Amino acid sequence: MSDIVTAIDRMMSETEVLSARVDEGEADGLGLAMLADKACRLAKASAGIARYMADTMRLLHGAHFKFRTLEEARGLASCVAGLFPEPQKYDIAICELLLNAVEHGNLGISFEEKSQLLASDGLDAEVARRLVMPPYAGRYATLQLERAPGIIQLTIRDEGEGFDWRPYLEFRPEGLHELHGRGIATARRLCFPELLYRGSGNEVTVTVVLSAPNNSELGNRVPERN
Repeated sequence: MSDIVTAIDRMMSETEVLSARVDEGEADGLGLAMLADKACRLAKASAGIARYMADTMRLLHGAHFKFRTLEEARGLASCVAGLFPEPQKYDIAICELLLNAVEHGNLGISFEEKSQLLASDGLDAEVARRLVMPPYAGRYATLQLERAPGIIQLTIRDEGEGFDWRPYLEFRPEGLHELHGRGIATARRLCFPELLYRGSGNEVTVTVVLSAPNNSELGNRVPERN
């Protein structure tokens, strides 16, 4: 695996050099052909790694992840989504829940604050600011993954004060023109019709039944959480 990553890094460096020559008008026909070849091989290698990671993730029976940034949340969502039959759809749904844990949970950005930040294009800067300031800097969100034959259960927790999730379970007519606020409803509509929130709202569990287990598998079911 490390050899593949090294080869991809080398191809990326070579591709950047060739791209710079093209941008500066220095590349001839041979240079353009080399650039196309490098880009094609890079795409194939990247696709190979994606397949490798997806196959490896399917070996998981359980895992515990910690994350604190939006980038980590997006990457984790894409990784875990590979366990499901429609990864692109689940990527969107899982990502919505993980981003909520960071933005609204750990960083304490309220609905109103996010609306203002989006309108002023200041959300990324505010997220970066809060990630390094107390009391937010030491907070982590977690994703607990439990897997049994035909079942995957995800539990997401953050260290925030929680919120009233009930108004966000459904798409609200009055929210259609707002810049955000539809993430939970989107996750429910796409993949998770049963979102189970606990406590103050800083923990949510979703359970996905992929197939009906046979009798020999019933002893391995994901345990119910109280």
